[in-house]
Amino acid sequence: MFNAAPSFARDTVRNFPLQESITKGFAQGHLNNNVQLFFAGGDEPAILETLKNISTSRKTNGFGKSDETACEWAFFSALIALQNRALQEGGNAVINILSNYKNKEFSSDSLFQCGAGTFVVGVALKGTIAKICLLY
Repeated sequence: MFNAAPSFARDTVRNFPLQESITKGFAQGHLNNNVQLFFAGGDEPAILETLKNISTSRKTNGFGKSDETACEWAFFSALIALQNRALQEGGNAVINILSNYKNKEFSSDSLFQCGAGTFVVGVALKGTIAKICLLY
């Protein structure tokens, strides 16, 4: 007969700076300049048309990485998914973006949430595809 000790997997919800990560994502070429991103609670663009509510959940391997590094990669992946979906649906922006880790909404114009486990980290986002007025 075996007596197994209980195993406790880590599942820590962490908050990270939003603007710093977004700036890095655009600078490193991960994010598409043709689709603007607007987080709930922040500045809102001149909306011409709202098209569709969307959501995404992205995970990445966190083993051997800091939570910050792994969460940033998952965040980039989630934003890329939102941008790609916006392009498919004919939008040029995703508005009212908020974190939705484990279906718990977290709205901030300065932070995003990430779930950091022992081996995997994840970022879930939702927002609305829109057509906005672009000012140049």
